[in-house]
Amino acid sequence: MGPRPSFTQYALEAHAGASEVCLAHLEANGEGPDREELRAAKRLWVRAVREADRLGMPYERACAHHELGRHLEPGERSALGLDQATHLARAIAGYEAVGAVVPSAGAPPRRAGQREPDRGRRDAEATTVIGRPGTDLPQP
Repeated sequence: MGPRPSFTQYALEAHAGASEVCLAHLEANGEGPDREELRAAKRLWVRAVREADRLGMPYERACAHHELGRHLEPGERSALGLDQATHLARAIAGYEAVGAVVPSAGAPPRRAGQREPDRGRRDAEATTVIGRPGTDLPQP
């Protein structure tokens, strides 16, 4: 008898997906975390970058860089010492390295070949700019 299959990665995706949907809904309605919650989230995203590095998880590292870049204020640096533009550039490079489609502003990342969900609104228009809407960022 061989080793038993692990469902850990599926549980991780399910938990992450549920929280991403809730956060996207709040942001779409103009709501968002308060200052303390945002500070805690930034600490967790920094931890996610470090853990993804340690565990060799490039897609998750790109997602954490993406969220840090989206939520840092202009001129603010994360605990990793990186500014908004650098986090976003690393996210783009990470997504491209694993074959993920670079998400548009506010859109969740998806793997190459995965169908774009039909949202019936502007979200279906693909761009390569990620970050806050209206933020002009140089592409790497």
